[in-house]
Amino acid sequence: MSEEKAAPGGEAVEVAAVLARVRAGARQRRAELATISEELKRLPPSLARVHELRYVDEPVCESHRPVVGRFIVLAKKLVYQGFMRWYLDSLVRQQNAFNRAASEALRDLFARQGLLAAELERLARDAEGAGGD
Repeated sequence: MSEEKAAPGGEAVEVAAVLARVRAGARQRRAELATISEELKRLPPSLARVHELRYVDEPVCESHRPVVGRFIVLAKKLVYQGFMRWYLDSLVRQQNAFNRAASEALRDLFARQGLLAAELERLARDAEGAGGD
């Protein structure tokens, strides 16, 4: 049994099909995250830390003052939302894009370094074998 609803544009949307696509996307994302976490376990701790820190979040407004802290947080949020967000959102997006690219480049370099080390080891063994004849 398929249920159809009218979308804001007037076209009919099959709810079951949309739900199936969303669920498939969620399954794919979980599989990607599992693959990434397995990959991170093989990285040295310094590269894993770079990967963890690649995303910059919006600042969190907080205050340690028990009574007036609530008002301080409200004032900070108003200033951020009203005056700074339009400027900082662009910078955060740019920084996240750079961090993501740098993290991927470092992982690629680490993988290539491993391949080169294996190749160097193979060449050294070949040279020992050829020199012993």
